[in-house]
Amino acid sequence: GLDRWILPQLDWPAWQTTLERIQASITDDVIDDAIANLPPEYQAEVGEHLRSGLRARRDNLVDEGRAFYEMHAEEVDIQGSDEEDLAVIDYLGGDSIRVRLSGMTAEGDPKAPTYFDRTFRRADTEEIRIYLRGDDDRALIRGDGSSRIEVRVIGGGSDDVLVDERTDPTGLIHFYDHRGDNEVVDDGRIGFDRWDFYDPPPTD
Repeated sequence: GLDRWILPQLDWPAWQTTLERIQASITDDVIDDAIANLPPEYQAEVGEHLRSGLRARRDNLVDEGRAFYEMHAEEVDIQGSDEEDLAVIDYLGGDSIRVRLSGMTAEGDPKAPTYFDRTFRRADTEEIRIYLRGDDDRALIRGDGSSRIEVRVIGGGSDDVLVDERTDPTGLIHFYDHRGDNEVVDDGRIGFDRWDFYDPPPTD
């Protein structure tokens, strides 16, 4: 859904700050004023039940938001563009990975602005899927740390390159691309799946 396109940019501190700000804005007076604007007959029938329910939801907002965050953070989809993109995947150590996406110059360097930048930690995230989408894209893997986070890079419809420059090859990385003239530059550490998956035929 749309949530998986928009929310991967945000880490938990960003969620928490926003949830706490919303929670603080929903005071008892705000709830009472909202109920007071209901038709009198409706207030008499459900007003107290509605008041207690809204207060309980407000009080539990951060906890419920944390559960919603965890549901999206466990497996993350990162969407590239249909232009030439560069994905830089840095293994930082401490079981964490930083992912940045930007446009790419003709020389293969990042082109401002960076439109995705987030550090993922294994405590929250088990798998990252990076969709490079259209045009000629490049994924660069660097760093001397390790992580148990599984990374899947999915190429698009043009000629894509994945380069592994890590000094420590520890980590689960997969590259998928069945279209175009694609290349993996590494020491045989990364699985490269060129298989084209077809939808099954309809059944009667």
